[in-house]
Amino acid sequence: MGAFTNLPVTPAEAGVYGAAVSVPGQGEIAGNSRSRVTEKLALSRKSRMTAKPPATIKSEDAMEYVPYLLTAYAIFAMAVMSPGPNFLAVTSASMTVSRRAGLGIALGIGTGTICWSTMTVLGLTAILAASEEVAIALRWIGGGYLIYMGFMALRSAYKSRGQGLEVPVSDARADRPLWRYVRRGLLVQMSNPKAALFWFSIMSIVLRPDAPGWVGLAIVLGTTTFSFGWHLALAWFFSTEAVMRVYRRAYRAIQGVMGTAFVLLGGRMIAN
Repeated sequence: MGAFTNLPVTPAEAGVYGAAVSVPGQGEIAGNSRSRVTEKLALSRKSRMTAKPPATIKSEDAMEYVPYLLTAYAIFAMAVMSPGPNFLAVTSASMTVSRRAGLGIALGIGTGTICWSTMTVLGLTAILAASEEVAIALRWIGGGYLIYMGFMALRSAYKSRGQGLEVPVSDARADRPLWRYVRRGLLVQMSNPKAALFWFSIMSIVLRPDAPGWVGLAIVLGTTTFSFGWHLALAWFFSTEAVMRVYRRAYRAIQGVMGTAFVLLGGRMIAN
């Protein structure tokens, strides 16, 4: 047992492990008993000396990232809810083919969100950990892109005066397998050239060089959950003509609100 086997036994410890320790001179049996008790004490002391305290998560450290996460969620929600390729893909399939087709495309878009968010978290985590300058550059790029999206939305609202929402008619058949619509939604989501830069703009808000791993996981889970929920809801509601008529009447107002919000968020990102 090394140095621990020669440690003296205190009266209190002897009382815990039995009277064989406090009654010496009982021959071989007492000696063996004392040896075993000494070894137990040595192991107990060694385990107490080498034991590590359990890891704890400081609540103040977790709360530090909550405002950044909420900001990222808000930006993502406004982007997803704003009419675009994903929106038109779901609504057109729901109205011109079937509700089932719209739900399939919504599932594909949600799957694409998992891919984009996971790839961006993994990539930006490594980049930000290596260079603070890159993080600053991404904030400028991301903020500029959000401002660009805002101006595009405002321009669309201005040009849509007196016009309705144009929804292309799908040539798909309603009897096609569900997986084909899932594949179509995934292709629409992954083939958007602006998606990567938009994800960079979101992640640059939250993923600082010292950000713990759970922050990236929270981004992936939060955005994926919202993406699935929103697009599935679109497929469900826009399969009725009544809801589509309401949206056509509010299209210009929605574009104006979203455009203004994107400009303000982009300017705040650059300023901070």
